[in-house]
Amino acid sequence: EKKSYLPIYDDAPWYEDGKPADLPEDFYSSEFIVDKTIEYLEESRDEGRPFFSYVAFMAVHIPVQAPREFIEKYEGVYDEGWDALRDARFRAVIERGLLPADMELGPMPAGLRDWAARSEDEKRMLAKSMAVNAAMLEAMDFHVGRLIDYLKETGQYDNTVFIVLSDNGPEAGDPLATPGFRQWLWWNNYRRDLETLGEKGSYAFIGPEFASAAASPGAFFKMQAGEGGLRVPLIFAGRGVARARTTDAFSYITDIAPTILDMAGVAATEEFAGVTVQPMTGRSLMPLLSGAATRVRDEMDAVGIEAAGNAALFRGDYKLTRNAPPYGDMQWYLYNLARDPGETTDLAAAEPERFAEMMAEYEAYAARVGVLEVPAGYDQTAQLTINRVHDQVRANWPGLTILALLLLGGAFWACVRLSPRAWRALHG
Repeated sequence: EKKSYLPIYDDAPWYEDGKPADLPEDFYSSEFIVDKTIEYLEESRDEGRPFFSYVAFMAVHIPVQAPREFIEKYEGVYDEGWDALRDARFRAVIERGLLPADMELGPMPAGLRDWAARSEDEKRMLAKSMAVNAAMLEAMDFHVGRLIDYLKETGQYDNTVFIVLSDNGPEAGDPLATPGFRQWLWWNNYRRDLETLGEKGSYAFIGPEFASAAASPGAFFKMQAGEGGLRVPLIFAGRGVARARTTDAFSYITDIAPTILDMAGVAATEEFAGVTVQPMTGRSLMPLLSGAATRVRDEMDAVGIEAAGNAALFRGDYKLTRNAPPYGDMQWYLYNLARDPGETTDLAAAEPERFAEMMAEYEAYAARVGVLEVPAGYDQTAQLTINRVHDQVRANWPGLTILALLLLGGAFWACVRLSPRAWRALHG
């Protein structure tokens, strides 16, 4: 729906060609986005030119919603809770040979809830929320299938390369933990009844416990620097890509653009509209995708990241990482991801020289890109709230000033009007 989906936003604006756009009454994001993609491709199909289509889905962003027919397929699937799901996903990746057979599954982040201690009503709501999450993903897959069918029907499929990726791990937010959020839901006409959860007008989310299970066996989830927050699938399919092959080689989001240019045989531009373009920092993955190489970075190439105090530096098989509260402790840890992708065994004390080297590389990265270290006690949720209040005050200060003056004037008038009565009460 075209309305606010979090208290920090006034609305959910949609644009087409840079202009505000309206949405149809039967709008569902995954369906609508694929409809528009097909519409754009069809408009230019007769031109016979290559196309680049960036199909950015809303799934599975809060509020999590899906058509009823998809939700019904998953009702009951998650009734055993997050611990059972987490263990099942861990076993599944081991059985499929996607991760080392001897790896360990680490504990869930500290402070999360115990499934067994939830009431039966809570369990039903939590399990239904996860069912809606799965349904939203499958609905997206269904509409991707529609796009593939269109390309096949128009003879464009065999000459199209598909790249599928996500921006982060599972969303762990629990908006209900924020004071006043239930009132915000009511004010914005959202509902949270079990029967219609996930349907239009409802507000579903999975919370940190099911997010940890969904990320299994990765540590943490979205907004944290653990593998559960950073490691996501990257799927390539099409001409020039080796078929039915998996790899655990490191790649990063900056590698996508150079790879696309390499596939298309196009050189990166050095200037655009008279402005010098910064050189790309990523690497083309084509040697990896074609099977010509097993890595595109050597053992000493380092890649750093930082967001709201959560930070990491990758080099070879190793990862230096720090996670911020409320789930992390702001301490640095060193892991060997080839042997320990679950980040269960800290090697900082066992390999002090490597730890020191990678710390120095992270500090150099932070200085180069201008990382601002967060202060002690920093809380990103609280900071978002502060920013929101600041923006609202700045945008509405004339009206707020008039309101404050009216309230002060009213209070002064009441004091003056009541003072004789108060005097008589005091002095008889």
